[in-house]
Amino acid sequence: QGAMNSQRVYFDRQHPDGYINYRTGPWLDETIETGGKPTSSAPWFNYVNYEIYKVTHDRKFLAEAYRSGGRFYRYFVANRDSNANGLCEWGAHAELESVRDARVAVWDKVGWASNFEGPDVNAMLVQEAKSLAAMAEELGLSSESTRWKEDASTRSALINKTLWDPETGFYYNVNRNDQSFTYRNSGDLKIKEIIGFLPLWAGVADREQSRHLVAVLLDTNEFWRPYGVPSLSAADSYYCPIGYWNGPVWVQWEYLLYRGLVDNGYYTEAGQLSCRVLDNVIYHLKNDHTFWEFYSADDRQAGWNRAYIWAGLAARFLIDGVPTCRAGF
Repeated sequence: QGAMNSQRVYFDRQHPDGYINYRTGPWLDETIETGGKPTSSAPWFNYVNYEIYKVTHDRKFLAEAYRSGGRFYRYFVANRDSNANGLCEWGAHAELESVRDARVAVWDKVGWASNFEGPDVNAMLVQEAKSLAAMAEELGLSSESTRWKEDASTRSALINKTLWDPETGFYYNVNRNDQSFTYRNSGDLKIKEIIGFLPLWAGVADREQSRHLVAVLLDTNEFWRPYGVPSLSAADSYYCPIGYWNGPVWVQWEYLLYRGLVDNGYYTEAGQLSCRVLDNVIYHLKNDHTFWEFYSADDRQAGWNRAYIWAGLAARFLIDGVPTCRAGF
C-alpha cells in the first residue's frame, strides 16, 4: 500500500501534457527549468509501477498507473528526440535528468548529456514500453498492448543498429548529430560505463551481444570487482571506487544488471553478483547500522550519505533467490 501511494504522488502531480517533474514528494515539487524546458523524471516509471502490481495484484492501481504511465511515455518520446530519428537523448538539465548527476566520465570528459543518444535513456524507454504492454494485456487492452510491443521492438532495433559497437562488444553513447562514437576527438564516446549493460536488462541485446556483454562484465580488470559492478570501468583513468558516478556500486543499478543476467540465463553469474553486493551491504549494516547511498566496488568503504533507503533494494536479491554465499554472511 505504501509503494502504491508513493507512486500516486506522481500521478497526482502529473501535468496535463503527461510531464512528471524531476523532484516530487510531500514537500518537494521542482521542475528545474533549463533552456526554457522542464527537467523530467527518468523513464523507468512504468517499470516500477508494473513491478509493484506484480506484488500487490491491485487492479485499481494498475488502471491508474497505466493511464498515467502512457501519458508520461508519450510526453517523454515527444520531447526528448530533438532530431526525430527514433532515439532519445536527455533534455533540460540533462545531467540531473539522467540520474547520473555528478562525476560521470562521459559528461565530464566529452560533453553535456543532451548532445548524445545513449543506451541508458533508450533502454529505459524499451522497458517502459514493454511494461505498458504488459499492463495493457492485464487490463484486456490487446490492441494497445500490441502497439506498445511494436514501440519496444522498433527502438530495440535502433539501439542495436546505432549504439552497439561490435569491435569492443559494448553499447555506448553516440553523437546526436551523426550517430558516431565521436564528439570532439575520434572515438571519444567509447567510454565503458554501467549504462552499456542496460540493454541486457531491457531485453534489447540478442544472444550473441549478450555473450559479449557478459564477457566484458566478467573482466576483473574492468567491471567484475570484489563487491559488485562499478559505474565506470576500473580500467578507465577517471575511475574512483568511492567517487560518485565514476566508480562506486549503486545497489539499485546492480539489481538491474542482476535481472538482466537472470533473464538471459546467466544464473551463476547473477548469483555471484548478488553475493558480492550483499557482502558489502551486510558488512555495513552490521558495523554502521545503516544503508549508504553507494558502496565501493573494491573495499569495505561506503559513502557519501547515510540512511539511503534505496540501498534496501538489496533485499530483492534475497527475495528473488540467491545461491549460498560465502561464509561470513
